[in-house]
Amino acid sequence: MGVLLRGKEVPVDIETELSLYTWNREKWTGDKLIACSPFRDEGNPSFACNLESGVWIDSGSVSDEWGKGNFIKLMAYLRNETYDEAEEYILETYSSDYADVENLKLGLKLKLRPEIKTFLPMELLQPFAYSHPYLERRGLSAKTQRAVQIGYDPATRSIVIPWVDYKGRLVNWKHRSVKDKIFWYAEHGQRIKNHLYGLWLVVKLKRFDEVFVVESEIDALTLWQNGKSAVAMGGSSLTEEQRRLVLMTGIKRIVIATDNDAAGEKAKQSIIKKLAGFVDLAEIIFPKNRKDINNFSTEELADIKVKPVGFGFLKM
Repeated sequence: MGVLLRGKEVPVDIETELSLYTWNREKWTGDKLIACSPFRDEGNPSFACNLESGVWIDSGSVSDEWGKGNFIKLMAYLRNETYDEAEEYILETYSSDYADVENLKLGLKLKLRPEIKTFLPMELLQPFAYSHPYLERRGLSAKTQRAVQIGYDPATRSIVIPWVDYKGRLVNWKHRSVKDKIFWYAEHGQRIKNHLYGLWLVVKLKRFDEVFVVESEIDALTLWQNGKSAVAMGGSSLTEEQRRLVLMTGIKRIVIATDNDAAGEKAKQSIIKKLAGFVDLAEIIFPKNRKDINNFSTEELADIKVKPVGFGFLKM
């Protein structure tokens, strides 16, 4: 057996990798490591890792996210690096064809880490500490806007929507013109496709049971304002990095709520292709003449109809 990584089984020497780290009250029993949890302090061992598959369980954990997981997640924790970096480490160490030129090129294309890792100081948002009625006219209250630090740039006459990562660190911000549909992002910010707008709220409030996925920030905030957890892709498809964020944070159920048009259908298919089999999937049933979530009435938002997504919905 081996570790399943990017659709390929990689023959990892799991016991050797784990033996590089200090364990408390460990016991190596053939195909299993039993020890005190590496994620918290405890006196009696409740952690066990299968040395053939790398799948681990922490029976004493009270966290759904850290109660069990795969070997890559464990290695990322132990190596104090991202999930993607742990993946690359395993590939570079154990995958014989990863060093091949063509596979290396493929691996580079599949790299999930942001190219720019710089986090921006929140002070950069101070020049936009103004309000504008634009979003209120679209149904977002002043309270909702303040909660996510939405501002206004008088110089460009644009709403400013900060993007933060899942830990709440500023990575970029979006300018949305109040006079037309033009938008742009801050210079020197991270790529939006490496983040999910609103994910920091999901993590902070521990709202992992059900999360709506939409395309735009305004749709996501519309759902939050009406009591539903939501993240926005900021684009027309779910990227590999965004997929990783969904799986890493332990979201259990995704409700697809992309726009009710051709682009929204394409976005929906990207979500299904990347997440089918990994999390429970459902999709909203659009009321008549509704293009997106922001078009829903208050009554419709309070009682959104959904249906399960089966593999038959997947268009090849």
